[in-house]
This record gives sequence, structure tokens and C-alpha cells, in this order.
Amino acid sequence: MKFNDPFSVAPCPTKTDGVLKRLVTDYEAMKSLVGVCLDTTAALYTHIKPENRTTFSLENRPDLGFEFVLLVGTKNGVVSTITISLKQSNFVTLLMAFKDRYGTPTSIESETVKTKAGAVFNALNVTWKGKKVTINMYERSGKVDQSMVLISDNAIMEAEIAAQRAKVAAEAQKF
Repeated sequence: MKFNDPFSVAPCPTKTDGVLKRLVTDYEAMKSLVGVCLDTTAALYTHIKPENRTTFSLENRPDLGFEFVLLVGTKNGVVSTITISLKQSNFVTLLMAFKDRYGTPTSIESETVKTKAGAVFNALNVTWKGKKVTINMYERSGKVDQSMVLISDNAIMEAEIAAQRAKVAAEAQKF
């Protein structure tokens, strides 16, 4: 799977659940696969019409020693983003793995995050900016106990930002 290439990942093996009589991922059969597979039983896949699907859930992920969710985002049918969602308690482990793999980050920012109840937490935002790809790691994303990694193709993201700016500028002309 490469950025700017058409999204093409084989579906995960499935079976019919004996109790609920519905199609579920066959994790036992999946053990024989090499690489990731498309979870066709995920709500992201089953509740959205095929022509409207832009996000796909992948299974048979690498074993990092903790659970995480791996999603692929597409734009016009090609891979544009990869998102990893994980518990904040595993953020440092993944950060160390990324540092080992990609070297020293381009930037590391520290911020504080405050909950609605008033609790304050420190949070790291770590970025690797390359010529073609950017990796952003957010220690606290959405909830204080959730982390996220966003891997994106620079050209696709720049085009998306330019399109959004043009749309806002066109709408601003209506004032």
C-alpha cells in the first residue's frame, strides 16, 4: 500500500457467527495471512455505500505489544492518509518505535490539555516532515486517554488545504 496509489487491500477472511448468525472476521484463518487485510465486517465498511467509502479499517496489523486501530483514508480512490488510534498509555512505546524507524523528529511541541472537569495534562505533539510524507503523533487526541498518529501524503494534503481555502474565499465573497 503506497500513497497516491489506488487503495487495494485483500479482504480479511470471514465466517458466519454461530450465535448471532452474522458475518464476522475469522481471526483464526487470518493468522495464515502475510500483511494487513481489509475488515469488511467493520461498521465503517458495512454501513456506508461503496461509492461513498473513503475510510477503511485494516486488520492483521503488526504486533506492537498493545492494541491499536489502523485506518486508511482515501481521496478519489487513492491512499491519502493512514491513521493509528491507541490508548495514551501506549504513546511513549509507539513514539520510541517511530524514533527508531524514522530518526529524530522534525519538531516536538509540548502543550497542556484541560478536561471539562478542570484536570490538566501535558501532551506531546511530535512531527516528522519529509519531502513526500508527514507523520504527526498526538499524545492526547479527542480524549485525554487517547492518542493518534496521522501519516499523510504532503501533495494530497496541500491540495486539500488549497481547495478548502478556495471554498472559504468563494463563500466570503457572499458577504
